[in-house]
Amino acid sequence: MLQKLVGLVVVVFLGACASSEKPTEGDVTSTAQNAAESIAKAAQGNPLAAAAAAMAAMQGTTGGGAAVAVVNWRELAKVVPESVAGFTAEGELNGQTSGMGNMQVTEVTRHYKKGDKELRLEITDTSMVAALRAPFAMMAMINEDSSKGYKKGGSIGAYPGLAEWESQGKESHVAVLVADRFLVNVKIENAEPGDAETIVKALDLGDLAKLKAP
Repeated sequence: MLQKLVGLVVVVFLGACASSEKPTEGDVTSTAQNAAESIAKAAQGNPLAAAAAAMAAMQGTTGGGAAVAVVNWRELAKVVPESVAGFTAEGELNGQTSGMGNMQVTEVTRHYKKGDKELRLEITDTSMVAALRAPFAMMAMINEDSSKGYKKGGSIGAYPGLAEWESQGKESHVAVLVADRFLVNVKIENAEPGDAETIVKALDLGDLAKLKAP
């Protein structure tokens, strides 16, 4: 799960830059320093991503402030809706809280449908892994618009993030960081431009920001 999450942020961040090479995941051990090193390895040849990796390495485990315990996946599940903006949940919610050494993460995922559109919502508590949050500090610099789609960094609703549209695959994707710890990913297939942004704005992320471990 930790490798998957590090890979997720690498893909989101590097996909927003000009490099055409796909990132590779490095080995993840028991510190956020190692996670940052895996991002740095994946960022070779991409100065913007390399800068984010360097930031993560300097911040270490706690990032800009003291790390707090992640919430259990059952707490995250409470803020995952049964329906949102016309999409209805399909199947059961998947949740997991896991750790490796000093790193712990909690993740919940749910799938939704609306006609032929398919939505995947994923929420991750990254409090103990600063490297997963580091790229968001630089996402506001990203602005790309082409015949293939767009990548736009900045505020989405009230939160920093990155919005993407892939015209060929008809995929709309948004990643935002809530309360400097909760990573929210929305991906819609068979989408229209801006669909994922609409979902993020419709979610009650204020309740998510208030969550704390007991």
